Amino acid sequence: MNFYCERSNEQIFNEPVNAISNIFFIIVSLSLIKILRKNQSNKIYYLQPILIFLIGIGSFLFHLMPNLITLYSDIIPIFLFSLSFIFIFNKDVICINYINNTLLFLLFFILLLFATPKLNYEILNGSEFYFANYFFLTLYTIWLYIKKSEFFQLLFLGFIFFNLSLFLRTIDNHICNHFSIGTHFLWHFLNAYLLKILTLVNCKIKQPYW
Repeated sequence: MNFYCERSNEQIFNEPVNAISNIFFIIVSLSLIKILRKNQSNKIYYLQPILIFLIGIGSFLFHLMPNLITLYSDIIPIFLFSLSFIFIFNKDVICINYINNTLLFLLFFILLLFATPKLNYEILNGSEFYFANYFFLTLYTIWLYIKKSEFFQLLFLGFIFFNLSLFLRTIDNHICNHFSIGTHFLWHFLNAYLLKILTLVNCKIKQPYW
């Protein structure tokens, strides 16, 4: 499972920068819990910072010692966060009914299970896994723009962060000869902040951004 530039062998802690950079997810998670408490937010919204915390732990374990168990500890919280974001966004931000919410859930699974495998190109370096997420974030950003939502700018900022973070994730293995530690750790940094933005949008909190 030598997926990233920084890893040169199968020994434990051979990706110190990639592993330690998961601290950004922990920081964002704790920051969001503080914000939610301050705003006396509904308990359902605490699910997202909890999942962000688990993303940080799971990714840390995977970069510490990649194997099948740590791989699943990495991808399952990401998958659950994606589902929770879609559900809450549909219910509380764009306020669609449960039938349409279910249909969008089905669309997410169709894209994940059938479209994503067709994008398995080496140049993408595994970033095709996020195709369904990218599709939905694009869809939601356009939706908020059309509806002139007060949260459009915040979600659009998240869209920019996602594009930049995906780019850095994708080029990681392609620049090893020029930058030995790669760029995957920057994906962690930007993606952690992206998840904060998505949570703030779902909670309808415009401040603080940082």
